[in-house]
Amino acid sequence: MKFETKIEKGEKGIVKVVVNMPFKSVEEKKEKTFEKLSKNIEVEGFRKGNVPEKILKEKISEDMLLQESAQEVINEVFPEILKKENLQIIGFPAINVTKLAEGNDFEFSIEMTIYPEVKLPDYKKIAAGVKSVVKEISDDDFKSVEKNVLDMLNHQAHHEKNGEEHKEGEKIEEVHKELTDELVAKVGPFKSVSEFKDQVLKDLKQEAEVRAIMDKRGEIAENILKEVKMDVPEILVNAEMDKILAQLKDDVQKHGIDWKTYLETSKKTEDDIRKEYYSEAEKRAKMEIVLKDIFRAENLKTNQEEVKKQMTQIQAMHSDVDSENIKLYVENIMMNEEVMKFLENQK
Repeated sequence: MKFETKIEKGEKGIVKVVVNMPFKSVEEKKEKTFEKLSKNIEVEGFRKGNVPEKILKEKISEDMLLQESAQEVINEVFPEILKKENLQIIGFPAINVTKLAEGNDFEFSIEMTIYPEVKLPDYKKIAAGVKSVVKEISDDDFKSVEKNVLDMLNHQAHHEKNGEEHKEGEKIEEVHKELTDELVAKVGPFKSVSEFKDQVLKDLKQEAEVRAIMDKRGEIAENILKEVKMDVPEILVNAEMDKILAQLKDDVQKHGIDWKTYLETSKKTEDDIRKEYYSEAEKRAKMEIVLKDIFRAENLKTNQEEVKKQMTQIQAMHSDVDSENIKLYVENIMMNEEVMKFLENQK
């Protein structure tokens, strides 16, 4: 289909494409459009799809026919426009027909948000320059856990003796001053204090290793973002903001507080919170774009079997959520994970 385009690029990934094409492109669609519309016209006394043509022509105005035919043309040519201009669209476009009359060219505009063009820095070199530092676990770390366990056991003893929970600030008698084989058996499948200590040290070491990986990933991400300049599309910032708000609401509700009550108590509106977290949302959106670009640049892949497994687990808990949305969510998480693993393994 023949068409001409003129592109206007704005800020934050907003692009307007003005499309001009011969009016005959619309006229050629009128016959098929009439058939399509006639199948849905309802007239009393006639079955749907069996209304006489004379009556249909009275019901389907020339203006309606042109508008619907124009929409058919737009739907058909839209993918070609994106391909010609090499545009990656985000969300839904806003389409406005500006010329639709016999004797003139057919003209319409498409305003949309596109993924920004990103010049990636030398992310491999940046990642290789970040070293992982695992905290050494010592006896002091075990003593901290030991104290917490003894506090818990003393609170339990207080409850069993008095039949009530201890009040905040109330001094509790230290029934248990040190761990014994008998006490550790109450907190887990341990036969001795030595066995308990070995397990605690092992768990602390694993936690330290996980923390080191997370810290390394965070530093890599920060260092890459420092070298990337882009206008982040507002639609992506808003999507990240929605995630932040959802997490905040969940955290508040876990503490038994209604979201409306929380806002009233903190003397904030939801708009205030969105402004407060805007920079964080923008940073997250920026990182999402960078990770996607690295994923494509390195031709990385996600494990589709694992995607299906994760989808099944989520669908079991959220049966009302569209499966395609679940798939996009899972693939996005796994894609980011693959990129971060790739980056943290750079030498």
